[in-house]
Amino acid sequence: MAISAKKDLVEKLCVARDELVGVYGFVFYRDGEWVYEVIDDKLYLKVGDDDDLAIVRDWDRENKKGRYIDYDDDKLTAQLQRGGEALYFSHCKSSETWLPLIEKAYAKAHGDYAAVEGGYASEGIEDLTGGVGVVLNPEDIMDKDRFWREQLSQVNENFLFGGGSKRKDSKGVVGGYVIHGVRELMDASLSPGTRHLLTLLHLEVGRTEWKGDWSDGSKLWTPEMMIKLGHTFGDDGVFWMSYKDFLKHFPRINRVRLFDDKQGTWQVSQQWTSVNVPWTVEYLDTTFEVEIEKKGPVVFVLSQPDDRYFRGLEGRFEYSLHFRVYKEGRENGHWIVRSLHNSGADARSTRSVSAEIEDLDPGKYIVLIKVTGTRYASAMTQQEIILACAVARKEKLLDVGRRLDYALTKGDKRAMEKAVKVQAKLDGRLMERRGLKKARISKREELNRSRLRKKRIDDDIAEKRKAVAAAKKARADEKKQQQSKKAQDDDRAQSAAADEDVAPKDPAVSAVSGTSSEESTPNAEPAESSEPKVHDITPPSEPEATPSATDTQPDSLPADDSKVDTETATKQLSKLALEDKHNTNSEDPPVSPLDNSDDDDESDSLAPPEELVDDDFEWDSDIDNPVDSDDDEPDPKNEIFAEDPWNAVCVLGLRVYSLNSMAKVTVVKGDNGS
Repeated sequence: MAISAKKDLVEKLCVARDELVGVYGFVFYRDGEWVYEVIDDKLYLKVGDDDDLAIVRDWDRENKKGRYIDYDDDKLTAQLQRGGEALYFSHCKSSETWLPLIEKAYAKAHGDYAAVEGGYASEGIEDLTGGVGVVLNPEDIMDKDRFWREQLSQVNENFLFGGGSKRKDSKGVVGGYVIHGVRELMDASLSPGTRHLLTLLHLEVGRTEWKGDWSDGSKLWTPEMMIKLGHTFGDDGVFWMSYKDFLKHFPRINRVRLFDDKQGTWQVSQQWTSVNVPWTVEYLDTTFEVEIEKKGPVVFVLSQPDDRYFRGLEGRFEYSLHFRVYKEGRENGHWIVRSLHNSGADARSTRSVSAEIEDLDPGKYIVLIKVTGTRYASAMTQQEIILACAVARKEKLLDVGRRLDYALTKGDKRAMEKAVKVQAKLDGRLMERRGLKKARISKREELNRSRLRKKRIDDDIAEKRKAVAAAKKARADEKKQQQSKKAQDDDRAQSAAADEDVAPKDPAVSAVSGTSSEESTPNAEPAESSEPKVHDITPPSEPEATPSATDTQPDSLPADDSKVDTETATKQLSKLALEDKHNTNSEDPPVSPLDNSDDDDESDSLAPPEELVDDDFEWDSDIDNPVDSDDDEPDPKNEIFAEDPWNAVCVLGLRVYSLNSMAKVTVVKGDNGS
């Protein structure tokens, strides 16, 4: 209905036709270029040639019974297949076929009729005209008089308008609408100088008309006004409405800018690319550079491929787009214009956003882009769709797949995904190397700490053993002193007894003893002195005195036992043995581990210490703490999408429309491809 308001748009849409043969050629605007479709004039009908027909009267819905009436099948079929009402899909009230033919070609371009079900009027008008569609909210229009003067009054010239009303309205307006015209009239019959801003609207077929001011039957209609506007009453879906009521009752205004040659020569430049969509919502490092040659109006459009053409294979991600335009060198300053208009009413799922500048100076400009991704985990992946449709809907799948590949080729998404996989592989190897390095460092640290713990245990055991050895030595020294004291006491007692019982020796006996000794050792060296050597067996007066080494020799013993008293010799040997024990060159003799001279209770109390473990010591943070882990590398098991990671890659393009000049658009890729 929108393009029918402008007479030459249908002719531009249907570029070739042959009514006699029944062949038509149409062109549609898709993703920045024109595509064509050729169809025949065969249209789907509600009643087919082979359908079973019946004429029934008094039909009982509950029992499904009635009175059948005889009829002519051929005549009834021909009657039901005549006129626009016989068509299954879109149709006109009259017998015109241009609307269903456009719909058939449009459905063929998308694959089937199901693909063109629903949508936004502005995006549909874009496809049919090549214009730029936006959705406006009347509440956001600050200067409503300017909007009427500069945009709404240029309907069917520079703009086309359409949209939808509220679902329930007190004044009866329901359904989509198209603005066919606007009029500004002065009504002198009601009140002098009264100005009326009226809009002519056309509702969809079968919808309820407007019942407020300037509707059919309104008291505001006068014969003069009906003549001026050429209005006729009737339920034809066409009615007038005041500008104020229009802004009040229609929450969305779908507007499409037309690039008509009457305004001048509009030229378009575009570039496509693909970007990685990050988790964080921020402007990407991939930008567009736009160079404007001449001063004039410019329209910026940032769009993504229309997923209606490959519906089902779009994947789990949905993107919304944003951009800002800066003067070159002023990226950190204030932007010139930002995207304000969406091609659809839902900003999250629109395929394009745009911004217009009425008079832009020549120069170079930077367009910063931002992509917001929404991931639907419950949606089917492309692999799941292919497995489900590979057999049952093979032709449909191949057709949709070809359109998907073509759309992705614009931004070279396959290469981008390949680069992302390669980079992910490199990142994986780097992470693996970091993990190995981290494991080696951790192992080395753990071994070092094990050595420190072992040294701590060994040092403590050595200290304890040293203490035990010192205690044993002290006990042994004490015991030696006790034994020495006891021996001295015994020696004194024996000496006293010997003094009482043994008489002084005869010198002759000593001489005899010495002679016998000398005779018994004929090879011995001669004595230094000629005096006979006499051994004194009397114990020393001082206990600290120790006999010389020569005195301890047994050469003083009598050679013949019969010549010396046995008891005296025994006492002399006991004395010599005790004196030899007291003769030691070491101040602290070591205690032999085989010495069992200690008592049993002392041996148990001074036993070597048992083996120790780490738990026997106080906590040492430098040794007993576990090896530190790298907090910058979280465990992948704790990631939200560890099994299904975020790998969003979006294809998008920038189109720049400029009047009477050609703009140059260049893509500047970022370091990380985002």
